[in-house]
Amino acid sequence: MPRSPHVNADTDPRLPNPERAWAAEQAPLPLEPEHVVTRVGAAFTTLELLSGGLANSNVLIDGERVLRIHRRDPSSAAKEAHLLRQGFRSFRVPRVYAEGSDFLVLEFVPHRALVGTRATGEAVGRALAEIHQARPLAARSLAARPRERELRAGLLGPDLSLRVEFDDVVSALLDYARSRRAQSERALGPELSMRVSAALEAKAPQLRQAAGPPALLHGDFKVSNLHWAASEELLVLDWEFAWLGPRLMDVGQLLRWGAPCEFVAGFAAGYRQEGGELCDDFERLAREFDLFNLIGLLDAGRESTRSKNIQARILETLGSDCVV
Repeated sequence: MPRSPHVNADTDPRLPNPERAWAAEQAPLPLEPEHVVTRVGAAFTTLELLSGGLANSNVLIDGERVLRIHRRDPSSAAKEAHLLRQGFRSFRVPRVYAEGSDFLVLEFVPHRALVGTRATGEAVGRALAEIHQARPLAARSLAARPRERELRAGLLGPDLSLRVEFDDVVSALLDYARSRRAQSERALGPELSMRVSAALEAKAPQLRQAAGPPALLHGDFKVSNLHWAASEELLVLDWEFAWLGPRLMDVGQLLRWGAPCEFVAGFAAGYRQEGGELCDDFERLAREFDLFNLIGLLDAGRESTRSKNIQARILETLGSDCVV
């Protein structure tokens, strides 16, 4: 596996990531030892609750293993396990030690935060291009001939089979945005929510043209899930949201909060070197695709840091003419 370039977290600035502050406003799920015992037994000495949000719990056991309990969608544990076993070569994922109906026991990989250098961007670009070119066998179109490697857009099941297929992925994204209208209005206010909806409808033809053939998406390819392992390899965590769709959805998550020009240039170079394709206007289009991801994050109250950050990002994406 190619090694990532050495970076010094003490002298190089971390990539912008307002999401680090969101957890402070959330009531964490309690760490209850019985939840560990019922899944892995009582043969442990220490437990530490790691970050994981409201949907999942990540518990460090004896500083060596991570019990990852999938609370939002228990079936996503099996999907994540399959993806972690894909055998990626340009980056690191935790080894899977054990799995159950709603949990995984994973290797704990010591790591540090990403920094915004060109070399870092190149490593991240290579990793994302490899993910996007992966072809999980069970997810290939049933209509395709065996020798073809076509993927159809849609949601993956626990075994990586195509659970829900989208004939038009942008239409499916628009339907999703409409289904989130109530949350959008609560978090953004009716006026901005309406403007976001109108903008997405207006941009739909261009987004369809930019979507390209469906690819395997990590589905949560944000700075919070990307780290440097102590072995100087890029570490990619949290695969529960993986699905098949437009590549620029992942790119939008990566660049959501901005990044130094040298990081973005390195990302584009690494992505293309690994065989990925990016149009000249990929940054703008990725920001527009990320509007769908941002809508999916709107669960908090309007005055929360989370909603304020998302509102600012939406306004920046839509342009200064959209004012609330």
